[in-house]
Amino acid sequence: MSEIFVSRGSEFNERAEATDALLVHRADSAVLVTRHPVVRDKRGARLGAGTLFGVNDQAWLLELLADTDDSDILPENVLGKSARQLTWLVPGKVRPMLFRLSGRSQALRVPWPTLVFQATERSLRVVALKSSRRPQRDTPVFHAPLMNFYYDTRMCFGGAGIPQSLGVSSMPKWEAAVFDTAFSHTNHGRTLVRRDDDSDDNAFHFGFWRGLHKQKAARFPVRALVPTGDRLGDWMRLQMD
Repeated sequence: MSEIFVSRGSEFNERAEATDALLVHRADSAVLVTRHPVVRDKRGARLGAGTLFGVNDQAWLLELLADTDDSDILPENVLGKSARQLTWLVPGKVRPMLFRLSGRSQALRVPWPTLVFQATERSLRVVALKSSRRPQRDTPVFHAPLMNFYYDTRMCFGGAGIPQSLGVSSMPKWEAAVFDTAFSHTNHGRTLVRRDDDSDDNAFHFGFWRGLHKQKAARFPVRALVPTGDRLGDWMRLQMD
């Protein structure tokens, strides 16, 4: 495509600088989009030769349109970030765990395992790891040993709202959705390694955590984790409906 020269209008904002332009090309029912760099020289600004708008360009555009004020410098615990998802590591430690079962509220102080959070605009998924070290793509992931989570690792929010931002600054709000929630029910039978005669999911699950509370355990017993069958890299790429 030949170069296109752009005149400087009186409405030009000196504080803003055009860097790229998208052109839509139509031929009958076909539509193509090309991306062009804005080139400047002594004659003014012009559009350089275009390239077809590809997958990488889509990701670039989504990042530009994302509603975030975060710096480009990401915290060390962030494992992945795009306009559509944010994934990060939360090392295990002793902290409160809240329950509301049969209308009764209880608070235990227990060792949480290391967790990986993945937030999207519509959901929060969480898995557990056996180590607090920064994981690799082939690191096995385990079901979060928590109530209120589905087998596919999504959290059941019930009627509660979820954070609207996927920026790094929103991470504490997403974490609060887990750490400050009052767990009320199990959604699948693979939250913890269990015996064949453990028939009541809620009672078994609460009994496990109450035991750690009474023991004043300092670390989560990773032998109780149930594998999802996924590696971290594969789990991070899963797209939830």
